[in-house]
Amino acid sequence: MTSVHRLTIALLVLAASTSGAHAQAAPADDPWRRAPSGESSLRLPAIDTIHVTPDTVWFCDSHTDRSTPGYYFARRSSEWKRIDRSSVAACPPRSRTASADTIRGTDYTITRQDSTEYDNLQRRARFPFLRLVDHRYRKTTTLLPDLSPSFVRSYAERYGPVGASNFASISTVSVTDTLLWIGLTGDAAQGAGSVGGLFKVHRPTGRFTLFLNPQLEASTVSSMVTVGRWMWIGTTRLHESLRLSLAGLVRYDAPSGNWHSYDPNKSPLPDRFIQAIATDGQILAVATRTSVAVARLPEDITTPIARPSRDEVLIGWEVQGFEPAFENDSLVFDLVPQQASTLAAAEPRIAFAVEMAPKGRERPLAVALSRVPVESLSVWRRNAPNYEPLGTMIADRSLVPTLLATRPWSTPALFLASGVIGALGANAPERARAALLREFTALDDSATSASTRDLHRGVLGRALTRVGDSTAIRWARGTLKQASIDRAGGAFTNVVPSRHGEQLAAAASIVAAGRDRVGLGLLISAVPVADRREQVAFATALASYDDLDAWRSLVAFGKARFLPPGMVLHAMTPAKMRDSSIATVVMQLIHDALRDDVRNANLRGAVLTAAVNLRLCALGPALVEMLYTLPPAYGDMVAAQTIRTLVNLYGESAAPVYAGLSPSLEAVQWWKQRTARSDASTCVSAEAGRAAETKWNSRQADWQKLR
Repeated sequence: MTSVHRLTIALLVLAASTSGAHAQAAPADDPWRRAPSGESSLRLPAIDTIHVTPDTVWFCDSHTDRSTPGYYFARRSSEWKRIDRSSVAACPPRSRTASADTIRGTDYTITRQDSTEYDNLQRRARFPFLRLVDHRYRKTTTLLPDLSPSFVRSYAERYGPVGASNFASISTVSVTDTLLWIGLTGDAAQGAGSVGGLFKVHRPTGRFTLFLNPQLEASTVSSMVTVGRWMWIGTTRLHESLRLSLAGLVRYDAPSGNWHSYDPNKSPLPDRFIQAIATDGQILAVATRTSVAVARLPEDITTPIARPSRDEVLIGWEVQGFEPAFENDSLVFDLVPQQASTLAAAEPRIAFAVEMAPKGRERPLAVALSRVPVESLSVWRRNAPNYEPLGTMIADRSLVPTLLATRPWSTPALFLASGVIGALGANAPERARAALLREFTALDDSATSASTRDLHRGVLGRALTRVGDSTAIRWARGTLKQASIDRAGGAFTNVVPSRHGEQLAAAASIVAAGRDRVGLGLLISAVPVADRREQVAFATALASYDDLDAWRSLVAFGKARFLPPGMVLHAMTPAKMRDSSIATVVMQLIHDALRDDVRNANLRGAVLTAAVNLRLCALGPALVEMLYTLPPAYGDMVAAQTIRTLVNLYGESAAPVYAGLSPSLEAVQWWKQRTARSDASTCVSAEAGRAAETKWNSRQADWQKLR
């Protein structure tokens, strides 16, 4: 991230809290895809059918043809392979039917029945239920559970009224000659929905049991198999982002009635989202959201285990995780040992490439994104305007064909393409420049909202300017000049008042991107008549010029309060302080801020940030004096930040800690003595300061816990 991008983010944060500046976001009329919070945005293989044969275990991917397995495990050699899509093997369809109203088996039918019972207020008094017609035994059974009062109370506390939920959403069915198991779809966490669990029906008699526990209630039974004395149950969840317990792989011991859930932290399974399970009585095969696995069952599957609460049943686990890779330009998923899987690291960049690039052309973008730390990429992906600096980071001519193939550009694609092409500058291919120019000149005829056009105009104009096209510069000059004239005369003939902030912000950023000297003069002329919505953009633009005249103008505007002093202090760098004319005004700004209204916490925060960034140890005594005058209404926060600033400047990791929210009088007096010493004007390095602050913060946290 460049210093200008860091400055822009810092100024946006400050402006939101100090001046109410208008922050631009992706407009509502230009939606762009995003995975829900907590859910994977990468389309992993969906193994929903497992076929076990004496020689091979086939794992069938529902994204492919149902007759073609995605992976297999050779039992004799313990080899894992990915199957070519042209290969064919037996992969029978599963019996799972999510939330179906009617399930028809070979000799049974299950139908969902809506309740017709209402109370005296015409509210539904009972929930939907299932009706089983067993043709083999000529039995009809109504699966309407008789819930105990204690369950009703506990369930209502967790999810709301039981009457608003139902036990009639089928997820899967398992049948033997005498037993029929019905797995339910759990969506109870939504406050009113279906309840997860299991019905066990004894077919000859029609007697049934409903198995419920807190783990199953909000889970969906994805698959189940019976082997010996155990029922093996796989569960998943409709909404991965729900922060509720999830059963995962569950073992039910029928004779004893014991339940055991396999915790991924204590078993080889990497996650709890079980998509399919299968067995032949010798092995249990499992497919999770991120892996496939095989484990051996004991030789005697009818003998009770010694300690049923422990995982002594499944042994010899073979677990393989999905590993995203490219074959030519096609995205595939290989299998690697779970410990070697890099899915967590690779998923954000692969998902981003799949989202942003045309199908079959994801590879160049995925390779370019490998240069971006995963943590940073996760932050960049939160909103579309961040894609412009991201594009600058990964700029490469090889990306241009991929980016041009995504036209017409959505908002995020436009930001990414503009960042890449603009960073290439004079090396940008001619067809890329032409694409930018067409997009820029077509904005006025676009059907999108005015706010969206201004947002796009700024990012396209910056890119055009960087590749040497003057079209955007001419538009920006005219916009800044006309706005200054109109405002001086009290009119807004050329700039729509409701969106002049967006227009002028775009114009300011465009002239700054080209370091246009004419534009700088116009920008300086516009600042005195700017309103709050434009101050962030103008301050960022002046700093982006990285020009002595621009920096001097920036600090002068801060001194005159045409720009908020906090913004100016956030923009300042140690290199600029080497100029005496700039340093003098900056120090005046700081001392004026310290004398300003003591309730201006945001301005005090900007002073403290500047003191650390610029290594201004000479401010130490003034900062200590400020601790004596902070009002209690907000002073705790500023006082704590002041102490951390002093620790950072002087490298005093052994400075006093304190028990309350605000520093004790003894701690303040200690710092008064420290800053009075003759060497107090000398700062430690920024690196040593950060290390000292980290160590002091740890001591402070430990002391607070003890108190």
